[in-house]
Amino acid sequence: IGITGFNHKITLLGGQTFNWKLISNEHNLYIGVTDEIVMVLEFDKTSIKWQTFPDANNTSYIHRYLNINSDYKAITKEIRYDRYVYTAMKAYPNIRILKQPLIQTIINYIISANNNIKSIRKSSEYICNKFGKPINIGGYGSICLFPTLEELSEATYDELLTTRIGYRAKYVKKTVEELYNDSSILRYLSKANLPDIHQNESRLRTKLLELPGVGPKVADCILVYCYGRTNLTPIDVWGKRILIDLYDLEEKNNYDYYREWVINNLGEYAAYKGQYLFEWYRDIYSKGV
Repeated sequence: IGITGFNHKITLLGGQTFNWKLISNEHNLYIGVTDEIVMVLEFDKTSIKWQTFPDANNTSYIHRYLNINSDYKAITKEIRYDRYVYTAMKAYPNIRILKQPLIQTIINYIISANNNIKSIRKSSEYICNKFGKPINIGGYGSICLFPTLEELSEATYDELLTTRIGYRAKYVKKTVEELYNDSSILRYLSKANLPDIHQNESRLRTKLLELPGVGPKVADCILVYCYGRTNLTPIDVWGKRILIDLYDLEEKNNYDYYREWVINNLGEYAAYKGQYLFEWYRDIYSKGV
């Protein structure tokens, strides 16, 4: 795929997705899994070489997952007028936002609650290895897919505990049971990816919040990183610090207040602004700048 300006390190190994590994730093080679395929990606300055397994040459999946068809040039042109975002873009250019599979995104973000990226990634890998289907990818050996909803429905609570997700196991178990046993919920959440349901974002979020273990921030993560809702950004501890320190919001406000402010003030591409600010602000904050 001919493409310039794709920050693979932050996009694939940052905080929006948890199932990628850097195989070769020299060749910018990564392997990632979903519940359907394994993707092998190699990046250079002007293109992405790729292959999918076990279904080879799955072009449509790659384009959809990497969000290749979004007008990234127009997005970056729009968001650079925010001076903080512009500074972040210069420090960490070309961050993309992926479109990840529904079940995988829901489960990964349920286990993200009060957790760090390294632990989330490790637990998600345990889940893949314990419940997912192994796929042979030639010279790279065998790697397990993220388990399907059906495969997860067969997992016991005790088995889920062995993946080191702690108290989150009960929420994963209950959410999987609800989605697997009530086809109407799954059907609605699956159809919500269609463009004509975009205007029903409030109802979609309400449905997500009904799932065990899905709170306001997790629901927003799913909206952004699965459904591609760019008009908002999840507000974690860093997001709150950004809004207080850079945009002068008061610390006493609750999540809903911050969320509404973001939607009303950061514009159509708030999700991209949030990604840039997250990476940049964590860096300068850790250095005490």
